[in-house]
Amino acid sequence: MAKFEQLLQEDKQTQQKKVSVNLNERFARAEEAFSPHKGRKERTHKALITLPTSDYKLIDEMKIRAASMRFLLNKSEVVRAGLRALKSLPDQEFKNVVDNIDNLQNSVD
Repeated sequence: MAKFEQLLQEDKQTQQKKVSVNLNERFARAEEAFSPHKGRKERTHKALITLPTSDYKLIDEMKIRAASMRFLLNKSEVVRAGLRALKSLPDQEFKNVVDNIDNLQNSVD
């Protein structure tokens, strides 16, 4: 009788492990399916922005700088890289950078 109970207990533990592994596999597949960086492109949004000529020239300078390092950037990639660089700044440095930007009166938001 003890042998039967032991086998029954082992069978329950095995089933619990199978369920646990199965759930872990399912969660891993779900995370992969819904991850924006795995196999799916993130949605894009078109935006109309107003830039002074000096800032527009800065974008061209960054494109030339990238080309001198043997990789190409388009305007969108330069802006996106700048956003990520701003995001990584501490609050005080971020404020200093933003304070030095001229406010444009005819901007479209």
